[in-house]
Amino acid sequence: MRSLLAEFIATFALVFVGVVSVHHFSGDGFSILLPALAHGFIIIVMIYTFFQVSGAHINPAVTIALLVDGKISGGKAIGYILSQLLAALVASVLVMIIYSQGAVHIGTPVLEVDYPYWKAFLLEFFGTFFLMTVIYGVAVAPKELNPTFGLAIGLTVTACIFLAGPTTGAAFNPARAFGPALISGEYASHFLDQTVYWVGPITGAIAATLLYSKVLKGNDETPQPTE
Repeated sequence: MRSLLAEFIATFALVFVGVVSVHHFSGDGFSILLPALAHGFIIIVMIYTFFQVSGAHINPAVTIALLVDGKISGGKAIGYILSQLLAALVASVLVMIIYSQGAVHIGTPVLEVDYPYWKAFLLEFFGTFFLMTVIYGVAVAPKELNPTFGLAIGLTVTACIFLAGPTTGAAFNPARAFGPALISGEYASHFLDQTVYWVGPITGAIAATLLYSKVLKGNDETPQPTE
C-alpha cells in the first residue's frame, strides 16, 4: 500500500502541475518552455521524494517495460498502473473544479490538426525511448545511484517536450494523457488519436528496456585485463 500511495501522489502531482502549467501559459505568445520546465521540475522532485518507496515510476509505460524485463511482478505492476491512472483522473477532476473543464481541455495532450498518426506515434515512441533509456541507465542498471539520477530523468522529460510538444502534446506517458482526455471529452471525440499516447510510449519504453538490458548493459561480470 505504501508503494501504491507513492505512485498515486507522484502521478497526481505530475498531471495536476502539468495540466495547470499548460493552462496558465497558453494563449497569445504561448511558449512551450515554461510547461516543459514545469513537467521536468515536478518529476525531479517526485523522483527524489518517492524513489525509495516505490521506485517512482509515475508512468504506466515505465511500469510495463520493467514488467517485461522482470524488474517488477505482474500483480504489483497492475497495482501501480491502476494507481497512476486513478491519480491522473483525480488530478484532472480537481483542475476542473478549481479552474474549469476548459482548463483541462487546454492541458490535454492532443495531436496537431491533420497531423498523421504514424508521425505522432514515432514522436511518442522515440520520446519515451529516450526517457526509458535514461531511466535504465541512471536508475535501474547501476549498482549504486548517482545523486543526479533524478535530475537526469527530469531534464530528459523537459528536452523531449521540446521535441514533440507542438505536434503531439508530448505526453510520453499514458496516465498524463488519460485523465485529462477523459475529463475534457477528448476520448469521446478523438478516441483513435488518444490511442497514440498508449501505443507509442509503451512500445518505446519496452524497446529501450530490452535494448539496454540485453545489449548495452552487457555482461555483469567485471572485465578481466588481457595479457
